[in-house]
Amino acid sequence: MTLNKINIVAGLIVAVFVLTHTINHALGLWSLQAAESARQLFGLLWRNPIATWALAGALIVHLGLAYHAVFRRSHLRLPPWEWTRLIFAFLIPFVLVRHVTLSGVIPRVEGVAADYLFIIASMWLIDPTAVVLQGLLLIVVWGHLSIGFHFWLRHRAWYARSSPYLHTIAAGLVVLSLGGLARSVATVDALARDPGWFDGLKQRAFDGVDTTRAGALAETPPTVIGGLLALLAAVLVARFVRRWYRTRHGRIRVTFAGGRTVVMPVGATLLDASRTNGIPHASLCGGRGRCSTCRVKVTIGLDDLDPPDAEETRVLAGIEADADVRLACQSRPRRDVTVIPLLSPNATAQEARRPGGLEGREQRVAILFIDLRGSTRLGERRLPYDVVHILSRFFAEMADALVATKGATTPSSTATA
Repeated sequence: MTLNKINIVAGLIVAVFVLTHTINHALGLWSLQAAESARQLFGLLWRNPIATWALAGALIVHLGLAYHAVFRRSHLRLPPWEWTRLIFAFLIPFVLVRHVTLSGVIPRVEGVAADYLFIIASMWLIDPTAVVLQGLLLIVVWGHLSIGFHFWLRHRAWYARSSPYLHTIAAGLVVLSLGGLARSVATVDALARDPGWFDGLKQRAFDGVDTTRAGALAETPPTVIGGLLALLAAVLVARFVRRWYRTRHGRIRVTFAGGRTVVMPVGATLLDASRTNGIPHASLCGGRGRCSTCRVKVTIGLDDLDPPDAEETRVLAGIEADADVRLACQSRPRRDVTVIPLLSPNATAQEARRPGGLEGREQRVAILFIDLRGSTRLGERRLPYDVVHILSRFFAEMADALVATKGATTPSSTATA
């Protein structure tokens, strides 16, 4: 399984968890009891050992591949939507780690009886900023999720038909979830006006719990956040080292249609060569080898390219591409190459599904030019109506001959001509 497919599977697992969590908050619009019932129901799914490890693994893999994506890129000149998706991806763990520790890890490890009422009350009455962060987390997670799904599926025909409804559902779930969270907070705030209510709630939740160990676990989020920041810094430094190494170990020339030639380090992709030099180049999927819009025809240097991997082969087969067509985002030339982009820089998802490209297919053709002898004098000496009549008769004769021979020249037609 390729990294691309692993990332998709991990993302789908996380997406299912996010969906259940969002529905849980949305039920707060009905009542706290409804939200708690949903939490217990979803807990049957996510609190069994298999699902817990699957979710934890999916989160680690998805985040790890985000770091890998940053390291692998030869440049950071990204479209706005890609920057938004990337920023959301790195913002999520920094906001999520505290919420997961307090409402997930500590109750599971230390046995704290944290129901939905206690979780909301703790966030609102101990640190109200936690509620704001929870709302921000919902928006950021759904933003990242929606962008990811959109650019994964946008080149599929069924998604083009269903996207307006799917976008409406996604936005509606976020609004309902934020509304449910706000109503739950308002209910807790009303209950907290009773003196001693929250103290009694905490006493029941922490009955028999070692608060010292729970307090120690509550102090771990800053350490985890520091580790994530250090890892991001290490990735950025590694990118700089890799660029320095590539520059010292060779550069190649890439010539595009029209004769423009750019210089790029060995190991960068053809799509990188376009973007780092300001050459518009289509890529709906962001360079992940999913959509085929970055396809190019390699006119010189095809044999020096590494053969396409299984994923690129599948995409090229889907558009019935010729042998000299490659995906620019997956091709890393080691010697000079000449390429022709086959789609417009503004290519749409519909064009991504179309075989070939704007350049079409290279094919030998024969063109026959036919004219009337003395056509200039004919036009000068006759009335316009007569000229039109004669030309119409001529076109009809030629059209009948082309239809009869299917555009091919035969001995009989040649003799007749």
